[in-house]
Amino acid sequence: MTKCPKCNVEVPKASKDWNYGVFHVELYKCSCGNQFRNYFHEGKLRFILSAHNKSLPVGRPRKKGT
Repeated sequence: MTKCPKCNVEVPKASKDWNYGVFHVELYKCSCGNQFRNYFHEGKLRFILSAHNKSLPVGRPRKKGT
């Protein structure tokens, strides 16, 4: 179980998880509307990207050619 970096509420289960290079990533969706990803390397949490502080872009359209 992990806590939302925006509202500090415990989020019990990841919505999705996958491997990204050397990291294992877990995506969480909080009831406050925030989405965040926990990045693990060798079983330890290394960093968190969160939509509430704009470190994780959510819902932005991509520009063609970039």
